[in-house]
Amino acid sequence: MSQGDEGYADDDLLGESQDEVIADKERSSTRRKPRGQGLGQVGFTIIVLLVILVGVAFGAWLASKGRPATTSSTAVAAPTDTMDPSASVDPQVRVLQLQDQIAADPNDVDARLELGVLYYQDVQDLEGAREQWEAVTQIDPNNETAWYDLGFYYLSVTPPDCASAQDAWNKVLTIDPTGDNASQIQSHMAGLMPEVCSSSVPTAPASTGG
Repeated sequence: MSQGDEGYADDDLLGESQDEVIADKERSSTRRKPRGQGLGQVGFTIIVLLVILVGVAFGAWLASKGRPATTSSTAVAAPTDTMDPSASVDPQVRVLQLQDQIAADPNDVDARLELGVLYYQDVQDLEGAREQWEAVTQIDPNNETAWYDLGFYYLSVTPPDCASAQDAWNKVLTIDPTGDNASQIQSHMAGLMPEVCSSSVPTAPASTGG
């Protein structure tokens, strides 16, 4: 082969090498993601996270709105909780609802028991609670829940009416001596009643001598 032929061969080889380099660049460029695509995925991920966070916050807000109002504690103890578990309305609103129910049906024992509890715990209206529970005992003299709750009313007044409280609780023991309320009453009579009643007994004045 002549020197001229060798020069042409070298040029051909050089051209083929350059073509391969260009082809490799083109292949690599086709595999490379467009510059805007990566940013789009990041933006989409951020949007999804924001949607999730908003959903969680909204769910927490709904849960807090659905919670029933916390009832205040009393000086003695809480009577039987006869309120409807599904009633998550404001206590003041529930009082109005129950008053309407009782106006429509004065013999609605359940409504009177629940209204008495609301009066006792939330409205702090002891006399209103007593009226409802006494009305239940007139409608149903053997309603142990009403007598049980009346015992707490008598211990909550100032001064505590311990004799009436004991009479009310003794009626429960007579109606159902082995029921759940009976076991609670026995515990109250052994612990709660002596503590409350002893504090209401006036002490004798000190002797002045002479």
